[in-house]
Amino acid sequence: MESRRAWGRRTEHTVSDEEIIASYNRTHSGNATAKELGINWKTVYAVLERAGIQRDGLNIYRQNAAFFDNEKAAQLRAEYESGVHIAELSRRYNVKPLAIRSAIKRAGGKVEKVLPLATAEQEQEIVTMFKRGMSRFQISNRLGRSYPFIGRILKRHGLTALGKVREAHHNWKGGVLITEDGYRRVLVLPEDVPLSDRQYALEHRLVMARHLGRPLKRYETVHHINGDRLDNRIENLQLLHGKHGKGQALICNHCGSNDIAESELGHES
Repeated sequence: MESRRAWGRRTEHTVSDEEIIASYNRTHSGNATAKELGINWKTVYAVLERAGIQRDGLNIYRQNAAFFDNEKAAQLRAEYESGVHIAELSRRYNVKPLAIRSAIKRAGGKVEKVLPLATAEQEQEIVTMFKRGMSRFQISNRLGRSYPFIGRILKRHGLTALGKVREAHHNWKGGVLITEDGYRRVLVLPEDVPLSDRQYALEHRLVMARHLGRPLKRYETVHHINGDRLDNRIENLQLLHGKHGKGQALICNHCGSNDIAESELGHES
């Protein structure tokens, strides 16, 4: 038996290995044992290692914090490996998909990371839940699919991410926002999706894309001729090749059209 000094608030006392082991067997925590006996946590773990005692505190904590005990976790693993999807198990047991995945892994199972694409029926289910007032976050938890995945499906169906369908949401502002730089951002409509990969786009770029019938290139910018950043009439917009102030306007010399495309030059032999 080895004794060591431990300091309380006012008095000094000695602590034996037996006391440390007894405290750990009760608390299953090295830090709790060190705090209870007034010694360093490194000393606790050194005593446990010398005595050949397994440090199981973390495993016990995880089991107590888990939604499912070991028996139920083994059952979930068996159901998952039989072909039941994570989303279905999440609905069946009314817990988040993360809890299902954790239980399966704790039971020694392996969870596949790649999820299949949504079927037409599943897409319709997502749209229906959204229209009934569920948020993207709630739908994500219910179906076990990622938050961005739900958002992409809703966008394809012309639904916003506000949690309700456009005008039905209390914070709906008509799908118009003003940036700090004074530009107007507007909601990309379903018919405009081929022109922009964003949910909200700068209006002057979207107007120019509609006019050209194609998405703008990254190097293309749109200049407001009269300097008013909110005047997004097509006649007030000018397509530039490069940054403002340093680019060149792309305008046909014959008809004045902005619908200009680059083409490779031929080489003479």
